[in-house]
Amino acid sequence: LHVPFCRSMCRYCGFPTTITRRDAPILNYLAMLRDEIRLVSEQTPRALPVSDVHFGGGTPTLIGPAEFLALMEFLRRRFAFRKTATVAVEIDPRTFTAEMAEALGAADINRASLGVQSFDPIVQKAINRVQSEAQTATAVEELRRHGVGRINFDLIFGLPHQTVQSCVQTARSAVAMRPNRLAV
Repeated sequence: LHVPFCRSMCRYCGFPTTITRRDAPILNYLAMLRDEIRLVSEQTPRALPVSDVHFGGGTPTLIGPAEFLALMEFLRRRFAFRKTATVAVEIDPRTFTAEMAEALGAADINRASLGVQSFDPIVQKAINRVQSEAQTATAVEELRRHGVGRINFDLIFGLPHQTVQSCVQTARSAVAMRPNRLAV
């Protein structure tokens, strides 16, 4: 499920996304997404089995906690989720809240992918993605506290102003937070 909204544009991003400071476009999009889910689910005589769901973006966690829970409930009513289904969401730690972590846990999200890219402030400024290690660590702690057990970090090498040393330091900082996986 592509949620094509962000609060700011990262200069490395190649995904179709819209920058918005308001929630109205997101809510309008969710209404259309529910319509599409309904249309797809009505095409078969019985509920289609689901083994994987991935919320990508943009920043899917810009959806409000209540709206996210309602969307997950709607999906589960329309499709037959397997007990072992992987339900994953991409997260921008800069806009992530404790309330959203709680909603993700309540929605049985079991994998979170945190956009880190680099912890080097010079690189972050160059790519318009300034976030502290503390923001990332807080997001990880909140996710784990609410039962989201599988966490991965997205890292990028080859960014402007990046050095071998800054890549190594970013990797060390990331590993110290004990993600289950690094996507590089």
